[in-house]
Amino acid sequence: MAADMMAADHHHLFNEQDLESRIELIRKHVARPIPTQPWDDNIPALIPFHEPNDPDISRGVGGIIIGSARHASNISLLQSMNVAAVLNCASGGIARLPVDELKDCGIRYAFTNCRRDSYDYPILHEKKKVANENGASEESYICSQHLEVASELFCDIRCQNNNNSNAQQQRTAKQDTSAETTTTNRPCNILFFCVAGQNRSAALAVATMILHGKPLEECLKHCAEKRPFVLENIGFQRQIVELETILHNLKTKGSAIRNQFQSHWSLFEQANKSSKALQQAKRIRIAEDENGFATKLTSITDRPVSKHVPRSKSEYDVLAGTKVEIELLIPGLCTMEVRIPRECTIPELKQCLIQHANDNLL
Repeated sequence: MAADMMAADHHHLFNEQDLESRIELIRKHVARPIPTQPWDDNIPALIPFHEPNDPDISRGVGGIIIGSARHASNISLLQSMNVAAVLNCASGGIARLPVDELKDCGIRYAFTNCRRDSYDYPILHEKKKVANENGASEESYICSQHLEVASELFCDIRCQNNNNSNAQQQRTAKQDTSAETTTTNRPCNILFFCVAGQNRSAALAVATMILHGKPLEECLKHCAEKRPFVLENIGFQRQIVELETILHNLKTKGSAIRNQFQSHWSLFEQANKSSKALQQAKRIRIAEDENGFATKLTSITDRPVSKHVPRSKSEYDVLAGTKVEIELLIPGLCTMEVRIPRECTIPELKQCLIQHANDNLL
């Protein structure tokens, strides 16, 4: 009986007809054939963002730009679009990118190792069997680390835009508005990119926007204007509409389904704070982790999960600047992201990489 009820709840959560209808919406706007080669991919797509519940539409406006590795290498283009950060959504490419030049220009570089552009790759979430309060096994959906990294980076840019807007208001309160002070208050954007700027970067960009409150159809319309060929991957299409359904049900059903989607709920709560609350929460989390966790090498491999599971210190070390993320290439096998101390000896670095490989591959 309990198993039947669980199956019924699962079926009710993901109504296949509803999912197919939303997938058709995606295909109505995007998933078109990529332009015939040779083709100059000069135009990334901007999905603008406006802070929820803020009546002043001029505040916090920024967004996510979907593009390719070519766009990430074009410093003048990034500066013209006021890009404050780039997120590498491919499985490699650091050696081919002007990372040092990005840093010199004040553009933050981040990456999340989306290993494959395939229909079965869990770019947004995956299903796992977990034990419930009664010890019985039940199906749960776990957010991907890719979505966590993307959302955290976007939270940072939201805070930055809010700070810039507040600083501008303080300046204009003290002096007359001039052309100079007006033009310096342009909102910051993030570039999400992969090799072609078609599937991995687009899936994470649209999912991040949905998570932060922007309707799916609005995201698709902006994509269609410049890059109508994005989201061709049918597996990524389904994960996007599943995410949309999960978030809708978390808002309407609340605690009744929270156990199955705890990581989604934690990420949703974080994403939907105001910019001011986001900034305060970030400071608190870093402080709590500094006081509550020892800085062990093994902690670099821990994945931040829900509030019911001890969170890794490593993610907040990256935010605080004490650790950096690098890509580890294991020839013939895979690449993976590793968080290492910003300052360490070669033997310490070697130990970090070996520990990470052992924890994730053995």
